[in-house]
Amino acid sequence: MTTDETLSFMDDISVDVNFICWICKEKFKDPYTTSCDHTFCRACLTQSTLTNCPTCQQSISTDDLKQATLIVRNMIERRRVICSNCSQSGIPEENIDEHIQRTCPKTIISCPAANVKCPWKGPRDQLDDHLIMCPFNGIHSTFIQLKSEYQRLTEQLRRFENHCEVQYQTRIQDIQNIRDNQNINVAEFNEQLLVEESKIQGSLFELMHNKDQISQLEQQIVMLQSGLHHCQSERERIHKVAIQHENQIKELIKKQNIMAGLIGYYNPELIDHIAQCEQRLMKLNEKKLTDRDLFIVVQHAMINKPCEVLDLQSNEITSQGITILADALRANTTLKTLLLDNNRLSDLGVSFLANALSTNNATLKTLDLERNGIMDEGASNLAQMLQKNSALTNLYLSGNQISDQGVQLLTNAMADHNTSLKELILDNNPFVTDASVQPLIHMLKRNLSLQTLRLWNCKLSDKAKEDLSEAASSKTNFTLLC
Repeated sequence: MTTDETLSFMDDISVDVNFICWICKEKFKDPYTTSCDHTFCRACLTQSTLTNCPTCQQSISTDDLKQATLIVRNMIERRRVICSNCSQSGIPEENIDEHIQRTCPKTIISCPAANVKCPWKGPRDQLDDHLIMCPFNGIHSTFIQLKSEYQRLTEQLRRFENHCEVQYQTRIQDIQNIRDNQNINVAEFNEQLLVEESKIQGSLFELMHNKDQISQLEQQIVMLQSGLHHCQSERERIHKVAIQHENQIKELIKKQNIMAGLIGYYNPELIDHIAQCEQRLMKLNEKKLTDRDLFIVVQHAMINKPCEVLDLQSNEITSQGITILADALRANTTLKTLLLDNNRLSDLGVSFLANALSTNNATLKTLDLERNGIMDEGASNLAQMLQKNSALTNLYLSGNQISDQGVQLLTNAMADHNTSLKELILDNNPFVTDASVQPLIHMLKRNLSLQTLRLWNCKLSDKAKEDLSEAASSKTNFTLLC
């Protein structure tokens, strides 16, 4: 069934333009016709102060209004809609459910192999292409065949066991009859008994053979389950890729929104201040700069007047605005220090910066991200950046919400993949506890570039601090502050 939301959406876009009131821009409600033969909603004509027809500008009067003809009113009430999925038009509203459920090529449907956990859902017109590639489709057919064969063999085994039981009971009765009849030759009785025992042994042998077949089928089922587990792992991988693509789409949307907000925006005070700054150092801290101001900062402080130090501390920059700065960093050849302390970047804003620094990894030396609401997801993005960046030497992350998990991600990247970072500041992260000690020690043993590690005001016990100090004592030219 179509939802109210779907029908409402369809009504909004599918009403014939001839049945739209030029005053309220909606479908006619109680249509009335003017003396110039143009039709509008009665309420629109009586409640407005119009003295001229909005269509032809001819003078109109409420005294001349006439109710629209019956055929026009019937045509308005009999709505034809446009399918919101495939955009097919002219569909009677009463037939829209059948169209969506049976024929619409864009209706989202599930794979026929959903009963074996195929996760695919997509438009009906993509089902054939999916079935060609779907690993579950073959599993589905094989599973049905195996299940049918298993049921057939089980039924055959049941009938055979019943048959054996009947035969066995019959033979026992025969033996009893032979014992009751003393005139039957004992030798013939023994011979007959041996024959029957031979038949029973043959039946038992066949039963064991069937059990072996069942065992083989069970092994095949185990193999299928293993294949299914592999498919589930692949699904998880695809899901992660989809999340990455979704984040990229969000980034593009945010960029589009920011660019839309820049239209007509101008900040002459900021431009004058940048012009007065020396080229090497752009001090723009505590200027109440917003996301829209970053376009001006990039244009005037990084492109027109390329600086080496850009101080944007204590402003009002968010993840939306930082995308502008991140794009500029991709082509940066002069900026060596970027100070963003006390803004509102969040994990999303950090991901944009990390992505840019993963691409351009030859210029920026110092990155200050203190007090920006960064959590473990942001730490994860920075860890991935550190694996690729070979220029960054100073990373400041104090005053955030990074936990032990985020610390482990950072230390893993530094232990085996980063050879440039010299200073790492993690002060005032209240969720860093003793659980971070071993990953930090492991990093200190393997990393050769780090010279300063600061962990003031974290949730570290005295024992944890002693263990860290002991590990740091074996390194030369190294400072640990905790």
